[in-house]
Amino acid sequence: MGRPAGFARVALVGLLACLATHRADALPILRAPRPAVDPREAAAAHFGVPPRSLFGGESAPDASRTDAQVTLLTHALTGSGFHRVVSVELEASLPSRLFRVASYAKCHAAFVTELDPHLYADRFELDAAARRKGPGHAAAVFEDGFVISEKPASECNVSVVAVTAPIELRHFQKPPREGSGDDAASGAARIPVAAHAAYPLHNRYPRPRESLAVGEPYVSVSLRPPRVLVRCGGDTDHKNRIPRDGWGLATATNADATTNAAILAW
Repeated sequence: MGRPAGFARVALVGLLACLATHRADALPILRAPRPAVDPREAAAAHFGVPPRSLFGGESAPDASRTDAQVTLLTHALTGSGFHRVVSVELEASLPSRLFRVASYAKCHAAFVTELDPHLYADRFELDAAARRKGPGHAAAVFEDGFVISEKPASECNVSVVAVTAPIELRHFQKPPREGSGDDAASGAARIPVAAHAAYPLHNRYPRPRESLAVGEPYVSVSLRPPRVLVRCGGDTDHKNRIPRDGWGLATATNADATTNAAILAW
């Protein structure tokens, strides 16, 4: 049995009164709440590292968690227009004490990238891609508020995207134990590993004045290489969510360990 027609009229009158006395953008259904932290601080807090270590280029005091050393890091951009794919290739080494853990696919790499306001990552698209790829793959987007992608870059702030991928041994030959006589000569106290990640990225429209000035809706932005964090042990099935504990920043073994994709035209 339905509600009386009088109830519907009262509800409609109440709604109209609410709209007449409040701004439309003040309704909760039309405005997502903004967190009180900066996206960079939120990302650093999630991984448990200082923001300056993650984004400022300083050495990481907590790298001893895994003692991961990056030997080569490359990232490339494919596609055209407003929809691109970023591919990241990592070559690194871990202490031989982590051989058994790594051989059971219990080590993961996280690639954390700060995005210019002209760029954004779609959290829903990343979640769907992680589910298709399976265990060990996850993604997170840290931003100062949920914003519709059609908003111009001038109305948006920087954001941070993080994607994880399983670390694989580059060969399965068991290294000698640390401290054995052949360690110093062969360098086998460390084991070579690799990881790969690919994720979609999009660019926002510049503000109208920028478009009119250059005659096209594109600008050139710089996409810096991601910072690499490594986690060994713990749950291997991330359930498409990035764990909040056990991460340590990987260090570069030499000045040429990382390469930049330089200036990317969007």
